[in-house]
Amino acid sequence: MRNLLAILLLAALVLPAQQGIRETLDQCKAELQAEMPVETRRSAVMVLGKYDTPEVTKILGGCLSDKDVEVRRSALAALAEKPERLRAQAPAILNCMKDEDVHIRRYASSLISDCIGISIRGSVQLSPGSRITTGASKSITNAAELLAHGLQDEDAEVRRNVLQGAQYFDVALPQKVVLPLLKDPSDQVVAQAISLAVRSEGDANTLLEACKPLLRHPNPQIRLTLANALAYCPDATELLLALSRDENQKVRYQALLSRARASSSGDDGLVSEILNALSAGALASSEGERMLSLLADFQPESAWQFVRGVLEDDSNAALQETAWMQVVRHREWQERLELYQIVGAFCKFSDNSRIRMMLLSLLRKRAKELTAGELSRLQSSPLVSCRKVVFDLLRNLPSELQSEALTEALLDEDNSLRLQAVNQFSSLRPQGWEEILIATLEDPDAALQHAAAKGLMRDAKHNPEIKAALSAWLPKCADESLRTQIQNRLR
Repeated sequence: MRNLLAILLLAALVLPAQQGIRETLDQCKAELQAEMPVETRRSAVMVLGKYDTPEVTKILGGCLSDKDVEVRRSALAALAEKPERLRAQAPAILNCMKDEDVHIRRYASSLISDCIGISIRGSVQLSPGSRITTGASKSITNAAELLAHGLQDEDAEVRRNVLQGAQYFDVALPQKVVLPLLKDPSDQVVAQAISLAVRSEGDANTLLEACKPLLRHPNPQIRLTLANALAYCPDATELLLALSRDENQKVRYQALLSRARASSSGDDGLVSEILNALSAGALASSEGERMLSLLADFQPESAWQFVRGVLEDDSNAALQETAWMQVVRHREWQERLELYQIVGAFCKFSDNSRIRMMLLSLLRKRAKELTAGELSRLQSSPLVSCRKVVFDLLRNLPSELQSEALTEALLDEDNSLRLQAVNQFSSLRPQGWEEILIATLEDPDAALQHAAAKGLMRDAKHNPEIKAALSAWLPKCADESLRTQIQNRLR
């Protein structure tokens, strides 16, 4: 009964409220009729802006085509209050690029990215290969036409806003609209125009001719942007070759990278230039990795020959790390490695988390091929992480090598490794394990003594030597629980 009363009370409160909202919306719709005074229509828009429903959003979108500028401005402001409203009315917002009022065009053009669900903070520049497209941007069927119209606006602010927003649309704009922007006095405008230009609609030669003056642009950031963008432009080898000789190192590197991405058949010197750049050590680690990765894509054998040489040369640790990072990504290269190379690399890079797991995986796969000398090389490393790897390989080693490796680990200066060796002796039980653990009962480290005793006591009833050793050690046992367990075994 109480639940029923609560439901009735809620209905009594909600239904009148819903009826009140419905009446308000109907009244606002009536006040928006074209014959109503402008102040009445504007007031109706302001009231509607307080309600957040799809119906209201649609009505506000329709108000963007009102005959009065004040009503259109109010509707645009109301839509801008809610991101979901902007996305729902994206086509109508973009259509404001044709509005006769410059203030509306400025406001609407500043909302382009928000209309497709992207929030811009500050200056944003996207490379041609990393455009963001959303469902909203694709639903605007005449986006190219409206953006082109905005880029030709008489107002510089509108043009800048449209240029920035246009980067987020996967559309090709006419060259006659975009190419003039490459001559703009603003470096920011030129940089943003470059990414639109390389995917513009028109003749490729016309585009390249328009880009040529930028090869001598005083701002290296513009030349860098051009070097990046031309990777996505067919037949741009001549311009990229010129940028490869740029006075700025970053520009030269980016031009080389773009040539590698494009991998044009007419670029005969590309491979040798990449190898020279890598060998010179002038590139940052991340740059070298990207360059070598691209070379491996279009010239895998040349890349492998270079990598193989670097793996054998210890003179440049950074370049060696770059080479190993590529080995990580190419399984066919891993199969061409000699085992001693893998062991040597693990000794050198076992503290490098990016490479360690790949090398460890290779060592596990080929553990049966390991020799006593190679195991000794791992265990003589100054890096604990390298010496510790032997425990990951034990189960794949022959019995005699298991015993040798564990005996060596028992002599390690790191007590955690010694303790792990004791535990592995009792688990794997290689030849001579009993003598090793009995001797460990005399070790100065109590933790090792206890571990050895735990490993031995399972065989105490059936092995007189173990029984005698544990009986002699028992008075030294400081762990009461362990002492009790051993006493029960010895009875």
